[in-house]
Amino acid sequence: MTLPKISTAQGGLEQVSGPDRIASLTGIRAVAALLVVGTHSAYTTGKYTHGYYGLICSRMEMGVPIFFVLSGFLLFGPWVKALATDGPPPSVGRYAWHRVRRIMPAYTVTVLVTYLIYQFRTAGPNPGHTWMGLFRNLTLTQTYTDNYLGSYLHQGLTQMWSLAVEVGFYLVLPLLAYLLLTLLCKRRWRPVLLLVALGRWR
Repeated sequence: MTLPKISTAQGGLEQVSGPDRIASLTGIRAVAALLVVGTHSAYTTGKYTHGYYGLICSRMEMGVPIFFVLSGFLLFGPWVKALATDGPPPSVGRYAWHRVRRIMPAYTVTVLVTYLIYQFRTAGPNPGHTWMGLFRNLTLTQTYTDNYLGSYLHQGLTQMWSLAVEVGFYLVLPLLAYLLLTLLCKRRWRPVLLLVALGRWR
């Protein structure tokens, strides 16, 4: 069994393309997106408290960890492929640049526009609508506090906690790949050792 060819673009789900495209993962991503939309709709409309229907809708948040798993699988793949084929590891600089280019432009505009709108909008308690809150949200560090809900949570950006978690994973992934694959496996394809290491990870 051979590993599928993975493009060096490292841009996300679309990094697997052409004849080796994992089409089933695109379908899973669509399902996860619908789950996230469903749970947000339930909370926004108050339907999450209405019987069994509300109970199901409120738990559609499981779409978020599905996205996390997909990201981990696809972004970790190039390092595994490099080890299995004795090829060079992916460029960390290229990897970081593609992550920044994919996320930060649209995210920065979203944060700035949201803060501008809420500057002229009468709302209830909004602890994140401060200069420090703006800085924390722009740098995706809003969740790194003991009291996120009472300090940097912005009413218009409540869903962005998941992106902060995702970016944290992006930052540690190259180091994690190096520790697991380079140091543990010593540049030899030894999946048993890799599975043992993952099993002991807490």
